[in-house]
Amino acid sequence: MRENRYIKRAILLNPLVIIFYGIMCYSLKELAQYGGVKRRVPIIILILSLLMIWFIYSFFKIRRSKPIAAQELNNTISSIQLSKMMQISKWWFRLAILMILLITSFTGYKIYQSSIPYNGKLSWVLQKARTEREVPFHHNNIYENGLLGLIEDVNQEVDLPKKLYITNELNLSYNQDGEITKFYGFLYGQSVKGETETFLLSYDKKKNTNIQIYLDNYLEATYNEDQLLQPLIDGLEIVPLKEMSKEIGAEQFDLSYTGFEHHTSNLEGVNYYYHEEGLMDVSYSKNDYVGYSFKIEEADNIKPSKLKFNFVYYDPSAIEKYEEEKAREEAQAEDPNYVPKEVIAEEYFLNEKIGFQLVETDAALGSRFYGLRKTEDGGFNWAMHNENPFLDRTGVAAGLTFIDEELGFIVLSHNGGNEANLFRTSDGGLTFEQVELPSVSVTQNGAEFEPFDFPEPPIESNGKLTLYVNQGTDGDYQNNAKAVYISKNRGKSFEFVEIEH
Repeated sequence: MRENRYIKRAILLNPLVIIFYGIMCYSLKELAQYGGVKRRVPIIILILSLLMIWFIYSFFKIRRSKPIAAQELNNTISSIQLSKMMQISKWWFRLAILMILLITSFTGYKIYQSSIPYNGKLSWVLQKARTEREVPFHHNNIYENGLLGLIEDVNQEVDLPKKLYITNELNLSYNQDGEITKFYGFLYGQSVKGETETFLLSYDKKKNTNIQIYLDNYLEATYNEDQLLQPLIDGLEIVPLKEMSKEIGAEQFDLSYTGFEHHTSNLEGVNYYYHEEGLMDVSYSKNDYVGYSFKIEEADNIKPSKLKFNFVYYDPSAIEKYEEEKAREEAQAEDPNYVPKEVIAEEYFLNEKIGFQLVETDAALGSRFYGLRKTEDGGFNWAMHNENPFLDRTGVAAGLTFIDEELGFIVLSHNGGNEANLFRTSDGGLTFEQVELPSVSVTQNGAEFEPFDFPEPPIESNGKLTLYVNQGTDGDYQNNAKAVYISKNRGKSFEFVEIEH
């Protein structure tokens, strides 16, 4: 009788166990896909608790059960009936195991899909766990710690590269006591493995006492020395910020830093140059300034902020270079042949003195006419050297190079970049002629065609010229393969060598 009741109870209750298990797995899947902790987690916990109770109960029930005597078995149920019920129980047990495996596999697959970036709530939770950190801001006095205090605190949670760059503008606010109340900066640098690491740092005392750290943000790293963070760190160590802020007497200040700057100052306030020993004796009120600089403004919620101080690191070599560039621009502006930068299509300097430019002289319906300009004084003065280098052809300039003062090449593209022509000069750009290249046929999908029709300017090496011919914007032969040509007669003719993949 006991065996009979046990088998009947198992056949009745096991489907309920599978149903409850299915509901729990469904809730897990929905939680991973859409979230909803308050609504779904209690259901998961309740069903999981019931399943655990059932499992523990069944385990101890089996352990305590005693074999039924043969006489008792004969008196309660026939051996044939018991055999049938046991057979049904075995098949049902196997089916239950199969269903549980299928439900578990399906649920696991769906949860895995939800963990793929941008594919479900779980992916955002994992992304946050992987890329977001926070750390208490202890060294938060700019007078006492500068920016080194913030970097020291951040290093408690993540390892910042020693050489850091900013992406745009770094901003922070501090009060009259020097306490930093806000900070925002997007920094990046190279890890010890040579990989680019990004750090978006954010702090707002009113919202949180911790520094928020966001890692692995998308960035096209340029590693531009003009955007180094170290000059700001050094400047805050050198400049008597505390005394000068106290002199203003404001309650709140805003500091901004964009790295290396050079322009004419038309701001209200004073430009101060400083070097390793401190502020220089001379301050500049309305003057050009060049160098790494950071600005201090009085924060005013009612009136627009006015610049109080602009601290500029004094670098004589940078100032000299800036003044030379400014003199060059002024000389170009006085040059009757001067053209604005936006019409310069290609530029190539053969050495420090001699350079060439392809400049637009006219444009119509997407095609352009070009002239070739030349300078012999490093770019201070330019003169039109050839008014028609492309021999009345129109298109878009796509390359310019000179091998020496006599031999040079220019490229003109057509049809939206689908093809291009190569032109050669042997008299320093006074005259040009089109270079004819041997055609190269290939076969793809049973069709024969000539895909290589977009030459680059050739490269000189060991007395030979190597020319690469691409496929243009319409090419798709073997992963943008290119044809390689060689010239042994200074580009008068080229021989096909191979197809490079």
